[in-house]
Amino acid sequence: MGPVLALALKDLRLLGRDPGGLFFTLGMPLVFALLFGFVLGEVTKPRSTLPVVVASERPTAATRAFVSRLRGMDDLEVLLASRETEALAHVRTGSRAAALLIRSDGRGALSVEIAHDPRRGMESAMLASVVARALEGDTVAVTEARRPTGVVRRRAVLVDVPGGGNAFAVSFPLGIVWGILGCAATFGIGFVAERERKTLLRLRMAPLSRWSLVLGKGLACFAAILAVECAMLALAALAFGVWPADPGKLLAAVVSIAVAFVGVMMGLAVAARSTRSANAIGWGVLTVLAVVGGGTVPLFVMPPWLRTASDASPFKWAVLALEGGIWRGLSWGEMAIPCGVLVTTGVVGTALGVLLMREE
Repeated sequence: MGPVLALALKDLRLLGRDPGGLFFTLGMPLVFALLFGFVLGEVTKPRSTLPVVVASERPTAATRAFVSRLRGMDDLEVLLASRETEALAHVRTGSRAAALLIRSDGRGALSVEIAHDPRRGMESAMLASVVARALEGDTVAVTEARRPTGVVRRRAVLVDVPGGGNAFAVSFPLGIVWGILGCAATFGIGFVAERERKTLLRLRMAPLSRWSLVLGKGLACFAAILAVECAMLALAALAFGVWPADPGKLLAAVVSIAVAFVGVMMGLAVAARSTRSANAIGWGVLTVLAVVGGGTVPLFVMPPWLRTASDASPFKWAVLALEGGIWRGLSWGEMAIPCGVLVTTGVVGTALGVLLMREE
C-alpha cells in the first residue's frame, strides 16, 4: 500500500507543478458544466427566438399589417429585406434560419412562402406554427415549396445542386471538421512530446531558425489535415453521392481550413509544458471551440450572447466554408468571409507559436 500511495502523491505533485494541466483537469469540467448549463437552460425555456428575414417586394396595407404582427411576436427575431433575393441570400449564407416571402393578390389575400436552411429544419417546423398564429384572421396559404438557390432539395429547389436531396450533404461537413479537430490535437500533443524527449532541443542546436522549425511542423500538420479532408470528401462523393456544387470554392474552403487548424495546433502546442497538459489543453480547448461553434448543439438554441461568441470559433467558419462549396451555393464574395477568418486564424496562431516557443 505504501508504494501505491507514494506513486499517487508523486503524480499529484507533478500535476500541481503543471499549471496548465492543473487548470484543465480541475477547471475545465467547470467550464463544460457552465457551457452546457447555458445551452440547455435556453433549450428548456418555453420559447426560442427564431432569427428570420422577411421580404415583401410589393407591399400593401395587408402585407404591412402582417409584417407588423410578425415584428411584435416574441418568438421571432425579424430582419426586413427589400427584395426576395436579398432575403434568400441571408438564408443561403446561414445568417438566418428562414425567409418569409410575403405576397398579396391586391384584394387582401396573402400568400407566405417559407424558404429555410435544411440544417435548420427544426426551426422551420416551429416557424410554421408561429406564422399560422400571426395569420389568424387573414385569408392565406402557407407553403414550404420554395428553397434558396443552391440549398439541398428536400421537395423542391430553385436550382438543383449535385447530390440535391441528400441528407449526407448536410451532415458531412460537421463530420469532416470533427476529424480535423482530432488531427490538430494529435499533432499538438506530438509537438509537446518531442519537447519532453529533448528532440526539439537537438533540432534547435542545428542551423535552423525558429521559423523554419515551426513551419516544418506546421507543414506536416497541414498535409495531414488536407489528407483527412480529401479522404472524407471522396468518401462522401463515392459512397453517398455528395458532389460539390462548386469544386473551386470547395478547394478554397479545404485549404483555408487546413491553414486555420495548423495555427490552432501551434498555439496549443506552445501553451503546454507536458504531454499531460497538452492532452488536457488540446482536447479541452478544441472541444469548447466545437461546442461554441455549433458542433454538438444547434446555434439557434444557444442564448444570444453565446451565438455572438460563436463567431470566435473556427469550427463555425470551417463548417460554413465547406457548406458553401458543397451545397449552399455561396458567391465568391460570400465565401471570402469564412475563408478570410480561417486564414487569419492560421496566420495569427502560427505567429504566436513562434513568439511563445520557449528557448530550449
